[in-house]
Amino acid sequence: MKGLVLRSTGSFYDVLAEDGKKYNCKVRGKIRLEGIKETNPVAVGDNVNFETDHDIGSITEILPRTNHILRKSVKKTGHAHVLAANVDQAVLVVTLASPRTSIGFIDRFLVSAESFRIPQVLIFNKKDLLSDEGRQLQQNIIIIYEKIGVKSLTISAMEDSHPDVNLP
Repeated sequence: MKGLVLRSTGSFYDVLAEDGKKYNCKVRGKIRLEGIKETNPVAVGDNVNFETDHDIGSITEILPRTNHILRKSVKKTGHAHVLAANVDQAVLVVTLASPRTSIGFIDRFLVSAESFRIPQVLIFNKKDLLSDEGRQLQQNIIIIYEKIGVKSLTISAMEDSHPDVNLP
């Protein structure tokens, strides 16, 4: 059967099959031995083939990815840890007040997503906490990001019951 990995918990994966049913699966050992330089060969978002004979299914194949986002492995030198696969869009919620998200953090997120060709959206939350000066600063930051093609939105999670969010 074919399915989509929805969640990873330790060595178990929740897989949504094409028939709409969810299955609890483990990775067949053979996959781990095929020279993969990733500490986790199966990631959330992966399309997989799997078999179910008992209560626990077996992931038998990882289908080709359109993209993925990864970081260096903290456990193995020269290996990577896949954070997600087949990502359509990366959304980062940031704030300029209580607590302030650093511009450096935002930039690292954008560069990382861009390096994997993943479209990005920034959502600036807590607009209700900003002074006039803070709103102007936020608008200036948004202008900079939009000039490089990053869609940016402002919201207040406390005040906006239905924010006008139109994501690409």
